[in-house]
Amino acid sequence: MPASKGVLTDSQIWSIVLYLRHLTPPGGIAPAEARPEGPSAAATYVGSKTCEKCHTEIYHRWQKTPMANVVRDPREHPEAILAAFSKPDPLVKFKKEDVAFVYGSLWKQRFFTKVGNDYFPEGAQSDVMHKMWRPYFAAPGTDWWIPFYPADNMKRPTGPTCDGCHSVNYNVHEKSVTEWNVGCERCHGPGSEHVSASHAWEYFQIRQG
Repeated sequence: MPASKGVLTDSQIWSIVLYLRHLTPPGGIAPAEARPEGPSAAATYVGSKTCEKCHTEIYHRWQKTPMANVVRDPREHPEAILAAFSKPDPLVKFKKEDVAFVYGSLWKQRFFTKVGNDYFPEGAQSDVMHKMWRPYFAAPGTDWWIPFYPADNMKRPTGPTCDGCHSVNYNVHEKSVTEWNVGCERCHGPGSEHVSASHAWEYFQIRQG
């Protein structure tokens, strides 16, 4: 690398030093074959919204996909409920106000009721394509978890059966989640280190000029 004397100011040189120190672990840079792929064990989840600043186009494109809108809270998104609750149907034994989450919007929509910190699927689902109600019950042999739960929807919580795949960082013990739906970190892993490095680079660019 050419000498920087006369090219960069002392302030700019120290900005580079600070940036490199931020990237380099205390023990130095490990050989390529010894470096772990992806985030370290110390990385934490920050949510897809954090990615918007640097990856704006990708973020807004993702927002319009089904994977970003499978699970929605009708209190935040009233338009999410596609079923007609105004017309009585013998299959529907719950009210619109009972719905804590809707699941799906393309060809079916299921409804989850919250009891304590758990969510449970109601016994009726909306056939979106045909605009009609159909019963919902996971029959034997249709999913891996069925042998472990009673034949009663209200005894089949979605936490240990569904939520781990339809969220980011779902904790089955604490029943907590960083983000519902398949967000950026569902595939890329916890993003705190990536965000921190990006901020350091941004700081360096500002200091440079």
